[in-house]
Amino acid sequence: MQTEEEGKRIPTLESCLRLIAKIYSIAAEPETGILGIRFLNSTLAKDKVSEAAANKLVENHHYGALTRIGSALKKKILPTFVYNKEMEKPLLIMVISDGEVHKHPTTFT
Repeated sequence: MQTEEEGKRIPTLESCLRLIAKIYSIAAEPETGILGIRFLNSTLAKDKVSEAAANKLVENHHYGALTRIGSALKKKILPTFVYNKEMEKPLLIMVISDGEVHKHPTTFT
């Protein structure tokens, strides 16, 4: 994301994340915050994140590298929030990307 269009997409992404955090702080249970935030190209993992903490995460995040979205979801999101859990509420997963598609070398066209 940092290399695409000289990073011009990053402010849009950060604005989107801040808005989601704001909406969630109004709509969700204030004491629990956002259930979890994961950056798919990072080991950073935060649970029960307040709006202020979400904004701080966005400000301090380094953007770069390609993301294998499906692999990252399978490795980081599903085991933590879905597998072996009795879910009381549906899980909403938002994946925010710069939209740049890169084909894996073994992908057939």
